[in-house]
Amino acid sequence: MCKKTSIILFGLMLIAVAGNAQEDWSAQLLGWGLFNESGFENTKNGMVTSMAVLDGQLCAGTDKKTNNCDVTYATASVTSNMKSGTLHKDGQIDWDGHQRLYYYYEPSDPGTSPQPLVIILHGLRGNIDSFLGLDGKKAPFKIWLDIAEEENFYVAIPQGYNDGWNDCRSDCSSCGMNDDAGFLNEMINELMNKYLLDSTRIYATGASNGGHMSYRLAMELSHRIAAVGVVIAGFPAQNECSGPVNPISVLIMNGTDDPICPWHGGQYSPEDRGTALSAYESVNFWVRHNQCDSIPEYYNFPDITTDDNSTVTLEKYGNGVEGTEVYLYRIDGGGHAPASIIEHYADWSLKIVGNQNYDIEMAREVWAFFKRHTLSGNVVWNGKDNSGQQLSSGVYFYSLKSVDNISLTKKILLIK
Repeated sequence: MCKKTSIILFGLMLIAVAGNAQEDWSAQLLGWGLFNESGFENTKNGMVTSMAVLDGQLCAGTDKKTNNCDVTYATASVTSNMKSGTLHKDGQIDWDGHQRLYYYYEPSDPGTSPQPLVIILHGLRGNIDSFLGLDGKKAPFKIWLDIAEEENFYVAIPQGYNDGWNDCRSDCSSCGMNDDAGFLNEMINELMNKYLLDSTRIYATGASNGGHMSYRLAMELSHRIAAVGVVIAGFPAQNECSGPVNPISVLIMNGTDDPICPWHGGQYSPEDRGTALSAYESVNFWVRHNQCDSIPEYYNFPDITTDDNSTVTLEKYGNGVEGTEVYLYRIDGGGHAPASIIEHYADWSLKIVGNQNYDIEMAREVWAFFKRHTLSGNVVWNGKDNSGQQLSSGVYFYSLKSVDNISLTKKILLIK
């Protein structure tokens, strides 16, 4: 078991040795003035602090004794004095009889190759400024802008009409009747015309009503969206959407004690928000659609912050059609609040929405999932090898590699 946490401080490597994986390591960082109740603090002189969840342990680097600290999940970091991109606030589209608005983030150094686009969707009664923490309040989705700058991709942040989204819940009277899927599709077109975007790496994620809208995009835009991340939202019990046509990878992150979106399914609170399937029924819909393994792999995240009254277990359903996967982040004890190491909601709000998990950074987990997937589609082969020679009948192995160097090797029987 890896028991070391490394922090780079002005070029020096400091090692904090934890007694066991359950120890609250934040107390050790308090002595260095790097951590407070709201998360990591930026400090002067461009210092970088970071935490990585590696192969089920909290550590940095490699444990030389066991050599078992390979990076498998996202790294949460805060960097001060870094270059920053531009948050544009002038996106406008006339759609369905209304002027629709959106912000979009342009990284400072997008390079010369096509880059991904991530669409992030606020919840019901939400707005872009509060969603991104521009009003000074804590906002887990603001982390997406940090990640976009670090990894040079674009982010689109649209505003829902009347502050909400018309998702797939036919029994949601508060969700409106607007053509939101059409608006978001046109927003993608505008940004594709404006920037050099990779059409095979367009993703969508959102919380609550925004998570439900992500489901709608997975259902109706599976020919454009490579993967979705659904946070604190269940698949609609009364589904008015058709599709999806193509396989699509789906990440679901829900809390077992959510007072608004019930883990076991049923009536939302308030009742005008309709009904949803349980978390596992939601997972099973996508597992069946993608033909994934029915038995998942399990991964238990370290309980880094024990006073958040919650823990996280990841269930991975893999080997789906065209490399698709379904991930379920089960937050035991979690409420209607996106998990965040850094962006902690105020105590008064937690009395309404329930516990917020502080062990993982939601945005980084979702981005790590997105990076694994490109748009699914048909691969056409002309029956020739790498030298251009036509192959005879027989058994062959073929290998496909994505732009992120994820490989898939399969056996094929060629009959002529």
